[in-house]
Amino acid sequence: SVCRRALIMKVAAVLAAMLASASAFQAPRVSRTSVVSMGIRGMDETTSLVNPTGIPAGTPGATVEVGGKPWDPLGLAVYRDFDELRACEIKNGRVAMLATTGWVWPQMFGLFDSKDVTTTDPIKAIAEVDATAWAQILVLIGSFEALEYKHKMSGSTKPFFDPFNQVPSDPAKAALKAESELKNGRLAMIAFASYLSAYYIPGSVPALPAGWSH
Repeated sequence: SVCRRALIMKVAAVLAAMLASASAFQAPRVSRTSVVSMGIRGMDETTSLVNPTGIPAGTPGATVEVGGKPWDPLGLAVYRDFDELRACEIKNGRVAMLATTGWVWPQMFGLFDSKDVTTTDPIKAIAEVDATAWAQILVLIGSFEALEYKHKMSGSTKPFFDPFNQVPSDPAKAALKAESELKNGRLAMIAFASYLSAYYIPGSVPALPAGWSH
């Protein structure tokens, strides 16, 4: 119905806005020479002796949770551009935060008024969403991605989306905000992975009671 589609569009707009606004806390890029694609550890111009990890000094993310060192156990930063890897990590963390909220919300507060989605099972609910609604959501997300890319290519140093001026003007405080988002995203990725594990392998996550995930 028209009302149902309007509701879905409103929810999609809120989610997309959250994704876009989160980009305001992305850490500023650190000026350096790009990593040579598929180089060998310690042998390219970025990692040679001075920086064998390919990770710029002072980059947010080396927190107490990971031993105070950059978290890159597979050494991927040597083979790919670090800014690209960090952007992927931040975006995956944002998606995980939304996904984790979307998984927990129906369990605690129930469903939105809808004739299509009638289950609180998050996996089964995916198939119940109308195909037209999925198309609208994807187009909306794609539009934000295109606008963010255009903003990035413009060379602007301002946040892509910060309507409430949440980014501090003080660089030190802005770095703390960026690190906070990074840590929340990492936690959300672990949480969402645990939900999936508990869903498909009951009892695999002791902290989650049986049947909680659906």
